[in-house]
Amino acid sequence: EASSALLHTAAASAGAAHAKEGNATGAEGVEEEDFAIEEHAKEEGEHEGEEEGKAEGNKAVTITAAASLLGMTASIQLLFYLTNCRVVLVRIMTWRMVSAAISIYAAILLFNVSHNLLKKFSGETDAVPCVKLVVVWIVSQLLMFKVKEDPLSSTAVAVLWGHTTGFFAIADFGHIQEHRFHDSPMQSMTVVGIAGGLLIVLCFVTRLLRSWVALAGDGVVDDVEALWMERCEDYEDDVITMTLGFLISQVLRFHACGKMVGHEEEPEGGTPQQIAGLCLLGICFAVSLIVFTGIRAKVDASTKDPTVKRMVGIANNFQGMTAAWTLLFGLRWRFIEPWAARFGSAIPAKLLLALMTSLGAVGVILGLDLMTQCVDDEFDPSPRTLRAITGAVGLMVGLTWEQTFAASIEGLAEGGFAHPLLIEIGLSMFLFIVIYPSWQLYILPKTDKRLEQCVKAMQLHGDDEEEENAEMEKALEESGDEESTIHDEDSQGSEEDSENQRLKHTVKRA
Repeated sequence: EASSALLHTAAASAGAAHAKEGNATGAEGVEEEDFAIEEHAKEEGEHEGEEEGKAEGNKAVTITAAASLLGMTASIQLLFYLTNCRVVLVRIMTWRMVSAAISIYAAILLFNVSHNLLKKFSGETDAVPCVKLVVVWIVSQLLMFKVKEDPLSSTAVAVLWGHTTGFFAIADFGHIQEHRFHDSPMQSMTVVGIAGGLLIVLCFVTRLLRSWVALAGDGVVDDVEALWMERCEDYEDDVITMTLGFLISQVLRFHACGKMVGHEEEPEGGTPQQIAGLCLLGICFAVSLIVFTGIRAKVDASTKDPTVKRMVGIANNFQGMTAAWTLLFGLRWRFIEPWAARFGSAIPAKLLLALMTSLGAVGVILGLDLMTQCVDDEFDPSPRTLRAITGAVGLMVGLTWEQTFAASIEGLAEGGFAHPLLIEIGLSMFLFIVIYPSWQLYILPKTDKRLEQCVKAMQLHGDDEEEENAEMEKALEESGDEESTIHDEDSQGSEEDSENQRLKHTVKRA
């Protein structure tokens, strides 16, 4: 009985162990089945994510292509209408706006190429601030002195290198403002005084050197030297207003955002009140720009002091640049991030903003024409008077299109190439080589009557030279015909002499 009880207990224990093992095996099977289900769901989720990513990418490409086709077609036709408008002011404003936008874009290309080359071969480019600015300033002054005999080339160099030097100054002083004076808006305002002081010193030194060079030799400033000095002053004013306007707009942006934000970055988040406040500050500067433009026109008509005219022009251009930078930052803050999240890419967002800014520029031109028809006849819409407005509008249009092309170039450069930085430099240089000659030869002369007359005089001189060359070739051909005739007559005479000699010899033998 005891042994049977032991056997019964052992059998029961074995059965319990077998049942427990079966339960464990079943649990492992359930766990394996659950793991397989989870893996399958994960694979399906990844596949769906890839499909959604592809759909978003295709959506971004579709929107970009559609906006490019429609926007470019409309922009080209609008430019044809505006540049051939019967109203003189509309034509002048359009050509100056287009010229300013293209020159800004070309200057940014030149700046990016120089900056990327320095980064490629020299490493860190911000180790010693303001060195690049001084070097570019000196090079620009030498280039303007070299081409001072040609009014068109000197104007092109002054405009292009003025923008380029301004971007170098913005990079240097912006880096100082973002990394060393970023605790409060008032502290960042200190950089405005530092930049203004350094630029005034550079202007004073180069003005003394220009006066010494112009008066050397004959002691008189002729017309060519006067035009050269005027272009140099335009160059310096452009650098000052671009730099100070940018730094002031960064202070206003700091005040609106509550923190210092890099000029190539977008603030994270932001309430509608903050964005509206920044845009409202830009609109206030734009209104003051329009009002001060009328004051400038009256000052230019009433005084002959060049120093007073220059100070008033600098103040007017400074208002325009501050308004342009501030409005540009506000529009980017309002539209770029939401549109990029909606379209799945920043390129269509930047393209739509560029098209919107271009249409806004057309509205500004037509609005100014309507405003000048409503004010008194003392308002003089001369090119120098309109420079602040066209420069501000051109800055906004040029910068928005530059950001669009920069994003496209970066996308192409990073598309599987071994050296994306070199590809980016090469594409930027190609665009600059295509844009700059056409701007200088065909767009820039339309912005100033003196330049247009200069180009016409050069064309007439070229036509006269062609006529002289044609007349000279014709005279050479006629002289060649006469020489050939004389040569034929000489050869005929020599043949007659030889025939007479043969006759004489025959008579003698007979």
